[in-house]
Amino acid sequence: MFRVRTEFLLAQYREAYESMRQHSRLVWQIPPIVATIDGAVLVSAFTFLQTNWVVREVLIVFALVLTVALFHAMNKHRYFDEIEQGTLSQIEDELNVKRIQRLTVPHKDSWARRGYWCQKAPSPWSLRSWPQPLPLELSAYRGLFVAMWFFVAGLVFLAGWNVGVSWPRGF
Repeated sequence: MFRVRTEFLLAQYREAYESMRQHSRLVWQIPPIVATIDGAVLVSAFTFLQTNWVVREVLIVFALVLTVALFHAMNKHRYFDEIEQGTLSQIEDELNVKRIQRLTVPHKDSWARRGYWCQKAPSPWSLRSWPQPLPLELSAYRGLFVAMWFFVAGLVFLAGWNVGVSWPRGF
């Protein structure tokens, strides 16, 4: 019975790990896709369509809607990535084995409760140069999150600027 349970947990572990990898991969792929799409739309809007401000505005709003939708998708994939990380940690606890470090700076209670196969702190240039204590928990995802907000804010600004500059003065 113990062997069947262990095999079942290992099968769940493999499935959860593959799912985490898929979600993590998509979290990192979405921002470059957004940058490419937004760049192409803005170049075409301001280079090829200089005379028609309505079409340019439609393109900017289209890019904005697409960016917000992909931003939502990135957040969804990060949510499931965190769930899979927690699932993997629970299965490792259930199997009573050491954990695999999946976060740059793991939670302190995890370090004390159960050891990792390889315990490595971040490189000195990344954390020691920051003021201590750290104002926020550092993560690469936060950087992606902020970058996506800059895309959204930039498109909103361009949409407003386009209307303000190009609006016919007779209305």
